Amino acid sequence: IDAATALNQRNLSQAETLFEEFLESIEPQLKDAASAFLGIAMAREERADWPGAAKAYSTSLALNETQYALGQTAKFLWYSGDQVSALKISSRLLELSIEEFGEVSDQAAMARALVAGQLYDLGDIENARSETITALNTLEKIGLKGSCRYYNLLMNIGNITFVDSDLSGAEDFHRRALSGLLENDCDKELVAASRNGLAETLRASGQLVEAGRLLKKNYEEAVEMFGQRHPHT
Repeated sequence: IDAATALNQRNLSQAETLFEEFLESIEPQLKDAASAFLGIAMAREERADWPGAAKAYSTSLALNETQYALGQTAKFLWYSGDQVSALKISSRLLELSIEEFGEVSDQAAMARALVAGQLYDLGDIENARSETITALNTLEKIGLKGSCRYYNLLMNIGNITFVDSDLSGAEDFHRRALSGLLENDCDKELVAASRNGLAETLRASGQLVEAGRLLKKNYEEAVEMFGQRHPHT
């Protein structure tokens, strides 16, 4: 008797067992398919096809749940404008990271930072602040204060402080973040985001000349890295 027949005959326990055995037998093929979809997603990512990348990463995740697939799926759902779905995936990544590595770990801190970013985009400022501060404290506890990830989170605190209309505090956070990102030769996209945050804060406080200089620098670097037609430009 096969699984479908057992199901039709209402032999539910036997049907479930047979389906589980079938899935176990094809697990290697499922993982291969998941890897193939990761490759497709990466190719779409390189072409700046955010919705296409999100779809391929989501398919890979459905076939084989890994931390990488969770993180990339959340990231590109976010880029594609589906923040609600992205938050659900990010929350699952945080849960899995804590299970596998513990609350005080780099993996948990980064997953928490991703959740905080989603909360910020959804306008849940207080929870975004709480999660970001927890992630910062975790990085300090594990000796990563002063890392690129630390300064990225400091930039996020600057954004949250800006929303609170504390322009002086926001400027301080953004200047510290930008300085740290530049000193550590961090990812250029992070540096650009930090410049944008500082520029917006300076613009709001009337410091237009310096704000304009920062935005011009970002534009010039974006053209050099991505070309005129890329979304980041």
